[in-house]
Amino acid sequence: MDGFVFCSDTEGSSTNFKAFRRKVLSPVTGRCRWIYTGAGDADFLDMAARKIEERVRATKVDSIDGFTDIVEDVIVSVYERNIAAYPDDEKPSFSMIIGVAAGDRTELLRTNVTSVVRGASHECVGIGSPLGKFIIDKLESTVTDSIEATIISMYMLQQVRRYAPNCGGFSQVFRLLTEEGLGVRYFGIVTQTEIEAWESFFVKSESLARRFVIGYNHDWEPSRILNDARKLLRSVTKLPKPYT
Repeated sequence: MDGFVFCSDTEGSSTNFKAFRRKVLSPVTGRCRWIYTGAGDADFLDMAARKIEERVRATKVDSIDGFTDIVEDVIVSVYERNIAAYPDDEKPSFSMIIGVAAGDRTELLRTNVTSVVRGASHECVGIGSPLGKFIIDKLESTVTDSIEATIISMYMLQQVRRYAPNCGGFSQVFRLLTEEGLGVRYFGIVTQTEIEAWESFFVKSESLARRFVIGYNHDWEPSRILNDARKLLRSVTKLPKPYT
């Protein structure tokens, strides 16, 4: 892969209310560039991210190992100090996915309560993660670059927003692009116009696919389906290529 693709819906919550918010952010901290998203209580998630950024800036960390150590320290501190002191019996919680690039190295991190897991090719967190993982596991083996990963992310998010409880708003898709020998090149955002064009294409594709899946139908006309398939394939050439 030539970078990280991060995506999220925009429905979030704090302790007392539900809101629609941006959940993917990319701080610039010295020689480390990182992008993150998360799930769970928004207030504690934002606090943890701010503490990580402050520590990275203060220590001028320039390696992924050093960055990971900071993430572990901050996550444990937030749970042991802030969340443990929360007055209600039911404690809030949060999880994070972080993509970090330092020099020519990149790595994906995921936090789960106080643990930090490294090295996966893809991760999902939040209430929609079971459906998200199912979709990605079906499609991810075909991925060769971040453009294809972006298309899969848009499809996965469309399905999660539609079928997973407490997921909604609109899709946000971001990329942190890297290149061997050059390190981080740029941070890209897929526009809502691009996302909507692809989501419309996904709807048309699934409509055609259903007709193939339910092959036995008294009104099944191969010539008509072939004509619809040709129209769909022609529409692919009009789709925007993300980040161009």
